[in-house]
Amino acid sequence: MENYKIIEKGIDKNGEAYVLIEDTGIGMSITNAAKKVVEELTNLPNDFNIKGKHLFYIDMIDTDGQTDELLHDNNGNFKGFKFGNSIL
Repeated sequence: MENYKIIEKGIDKNGEAYVLIEDTGIGMSITNAAKKVVEELTNLPNDFNIKGKHLFYIDMIDTDGQTDELLHDNNGNFKGFKFGNSIL
């Protein structure tokens, strides 16, 4: 979990729960470690795990700082990316 940090959790502009993480610049980027990031965040305590939540991220290494989404199946499996999202 050293390559990202949890920034916040909340409700997005569509009324859906989310967790927002940000790249720390240490180790692999969130984009390149997406599978491992999703696995780790699925197993966190209820307040911060991503089951039933969108997982948005800011990856300052690979992108221009925009907010993107890691798609997952609520069972710890990474399913893909959704680029250029806006939480608010």
